[in-house]
Amino acid sequence: MIKNMINHKIYIGSSKDITKRWLGHKNLLNKKKHGNGFLSNAWHKYGEDNFIFSVVEYVESDQLIIKEQHYIDFYKSYDNKIGYNLVPNAGSNLGWKPSEETKKKMSKSAKKKPPVTEETKKKLSVVRKGNKNALGSVKTTEMKEKQSELMKGTNRGEKNGMAITDRNEIIAMRNDYDNGMRISEIMIKYDKKNSFTYQIVKRLRWKWLD
Repeated sequence: MIKNMINHKIYIGSSKDITKRWLGHKNLLNKKKHGNGFLSNAWHKYGEDNFIFSVVEYVESDQLIIKEQHYIDFYKSYDNKIGYNLVPNAGSNLGWKPSEETKKKMSKSAKKKPPVTEETKKKLSVVRKGNKNALGSVKTTEMKEKQSELMKGTNRGEKNGMAITDRNEIIAMRNDYDNGMRISEIMIKYDKKNSFTYQIVKRLRWKWLD
């Protein structure tokens, strides 16, 4: 817990290395490079001396996220009138509202596409040669179906150059979830973010695998 002794607002987090984590927070806060704008603004408004760092509870590593969530809920540190946590879910970005600057960075990043492979180029070439429309602005239903068929699997799942997992891991994660394992536990087991884990086990991503 990081606590502001002036207004008593708090931030809840978790780490396997508490000392390193705290020093990391202080370093980023003092350099005005901390990712949490609310905490950073308060740090520079009230001063470092008015913040204290304390350990709420020591737990086993596989309980870190679970306990972090417990204390975020208990203290309601996601409420900006009470605390500095940006989101209500431990270890995730769910509920986070990015700033305008962050939105611009996200938009710019989204426009960057992975390089097209030679195989994909060949498939696209086959499709384009069959398109009789000079402007290429209108495609017949047959043409669309042909393109869809040719592109199946080209950039899907683990074949995507930006994939962070593979089908075997996805199947294992879903099996664990179907067998009663909680999302927070699956997230820790496979070292994935909360939002990614949720989307995988709820079949919101990699839907084609089922």
